[in-house]
Amino acid sequence: MNRGELIKSIEERIQLALVISIFFPSLLSTFFSSAKEATLGLVSKSTLPEFMLVGIYLFCYAVFQSIKRKKIPDNLLRFINTLVLGGIVFFIIPIIFFATMDPNMPIASLNWFSFAMLHISTWGLPISAGIIVLAISFVFGLSLGGAFSE
Repeated sequence: MNRGELIKSIEERIQLALVISIFFPSLLSTFFSSAKEATLGLVSKSTLPEFMLVGIYLFCYAVFQSIKRKKIPDNLLRFINTLVLGGIVFFIIPIIFFATMDPNMPIASLNWFSFAMLHISTWGLPISAGIIVLAISFVFGLSLGGAFSE
């Protein structure tokens, strides 16, 4: 993959993550609203933190747009590309989970594997987004310090 394709791939993945993160809180809200034991506190506790993902991915997109013309080493670009792909992967498990689960089934009756996978992925979403922000911010800081030329 040449440099131009790598930059285009990162841009497209960040855009996809942004679009998914925009619709993800609505999916959570709809699911928990239809669940048997849902309360307003449960719905707001589950969905409000996920709205942060929209801001995080918007920030990543804006910062990446400002540094993409710098001569960033290909290994850093590949690393960011892999991180963004990992961030997208964390959306897959909850989406499949919510699409296949019966809304009338109590959440407490989940088997341990489904429960563990759901929690790992929902905690993984903000953690992976935070790691992406750190990586892009690190590259941005290096570019401000003159580590990369235009």
